[in-house]
Amino acid sequence: MHSNTIVTQLALLPRALLPPKKSETQRTLHTFWVHPERLPYFAATSPTAQRYLALFGPLDWSCLPERDLQTRWRFPTVPYRSVVLAELIKLEEGFQTLRTLRRFLEEHPSLIWLLGLPLYPSAKYPSGFNTRQSLPTQRHLTRLLREVPNAALQVL
Repeated sequence: MHSNTIVTQLALLPRALLPPKKSETQRTLHTFWVHPERLPYFAATSPTAQRYLALFGPLDWSCLPERDLQTRWRFPTVPYRSVVLAELIKLEEGFQTLRTLRRFLEEHPSLIWLLGLPLYPSAKYPSGFNTRQSLPTQRHLTRLLREVPNAALQVL
């Protein structure tokens, strides 16, 4: 015998505890580099986002092999291209640690959006998503960087 009471109570969970909904269209730097009019206002008006779009937009990110993005846990899966882009930003800015990179990304929410990270919607922020919750932890980023296959990086 089973009960449906737990299923009916899922709607009572706060939205902050639920993973973000997956969008049907993938955000890619190359697409926005070719069509800058598709950028949201907060990314189109950010000089930092525009600088990185000009730097990394010409690369063909579709050639980068992707990991399995099926969510198996409560948190959404972070794509390889987001991790690689975050590391390239870290190198470009001259940051020594992922902690400083994470702080930099929190201060520039347009970069979080441009990286293609899964976003957690929130009306509290002008960008429309929670910057801190949308970023992977420092530990998670470190683990993901170790898992990126070298062959995937050689494509770029």
